[in-house]
Parts: sequence; structure tokens; C-alpha cells
Amino acid sequence: MLIAQQEYATLKRMRLAGSQEDAAAEVLVEMGFRQGSVGFVDQPGALGEAEFARKCQFATADGSSHEVDLAVGLPGRIILALECKVSNDRTNSVKRTNDVLKKAEAWSRQWGRFVVTAALLEGVFSEKEPRRLVEAGVEIFWSHRLDLLRQYLAGKGTPTSRRRGSTRSRGTGRG
Repeated sequence: MLIAQQEYATLKRMRLAGSQEDAAAEVLVEMGFRQGSVGFVDQPGALGEAEFARKCQFATADGSSHEVDLAVGLPGRIILALECKVSNDRTNSVKRTNDVLKKAEAWSRQWGRFVVTAALLEGVFSEKEPRRLVEAGVEIFWSHRLDLLRQYLAGKGTPTSRRRGSTRSRGTGRG
């Protein structure tokens, strides 16, 4: 019975993560981003400004690559690497956080300031896990507050903010 419970929890988490990714992609489209077909990021600017890609690979300094859920092209050839993470309990939240931190470190080593790692969180997370992400320089957002993701992107000079002439500061995405 324990195995069945674990399998159910995994399937539920995977389904929620897909919905979470869809919701974030919908925000991007609403803001004027266009979905591209970049499958592999191996240089700064590989993803155009106001373009996003789902499930693409980012090259790392050791020659391997890591998949990112959503890669978002920002001004200045910067790419926001958005990881969608759903956790069912506090123990699972450690695994999800460690996954993001491993990728953030690898991308930072390879890309420096050209990649900003972010995590879109949903579910049950131990209170220390979001803190660990923030301390590592990862931007965090919550699925129930996608408006903060929208504010963050608007503050970066996205297509919608340029059309409106917006100069609003970005939301922190924390909380």
C-alpha cells in the first residue's frame, strides 16, 4: 500500500507541475511573449528577447546539460530559467529545492549573469526551503500569486510594459 501511495503522490505532483507550467506559459503569452522552438541553449542570446521555450536544455560548464521547464528571453540577452516545482510534503520540498539549487549553480558557473534562475512553487514546502532558494540568489514565485511573476517580468522591460510605457519596479516574487 505504501508503494501505491508514493506512486499516486508522484503522479499527482507531475500533473500539477504540468498545470503550473501551462499557467506560467499563459502569463507569458498574455504579456506578448512568443513561444519559440529553441531546444538547446549553448550561448547567451540563444533565446530572443520576448521569446520563451518549454523544456529546453541549458549547456553547463562540465559539458552536460540540464533541462529547464520554461526559458524566457529578457532584454540584454538575459534568460530567465523558470523551474516549476510542486511538493506534496516537507520532505519532498527538500528534494525539489535541491534540484533547483543544483541547476542554478551549474547555470551560474556556465553563464554568469546571463541566466537568472527562478522557481515557481506550489504545494507544501518546509519554511526553510524558500529561504535557501532566496539565499542562493534564486527568484521565487508562488503559483497562487502569478501576478508577482507578471510584475517581475514587466519590470524587466517585457513587450507589454514597453507598449504601455511602463517603468514600474518589479515585484520581489517572495511570499
